Amino acid sequence: MTSVNVEHINPFLMASTKILKEMCFVDAKLGRPYIKDPVFLDNTLVIFIGFTGEMKGQVMIAFENKIACDIA
Repeated sequence: MTSVNVEHINPFLMASTKILKEMCFVDAKLGRPYIKDPVFLDNTLVIFIGFTGEMKGQVMIAFENKIACDIA
């Protein structure tokens, strides 16, 4: 399994929590990051963020529909 390099993931996590707080008024609490095979239920909204350049890949953020609507 691929490992998660904290030098790459921590800036992304910090920026994501800041954006959620400032734009959506949501105080997100960070847990331990992990890599997971994606399984999306019918009631799920998924945001894909692509990276190119020195670091390449994708990050997916999934919300249940109710949570996504509450944020919106």
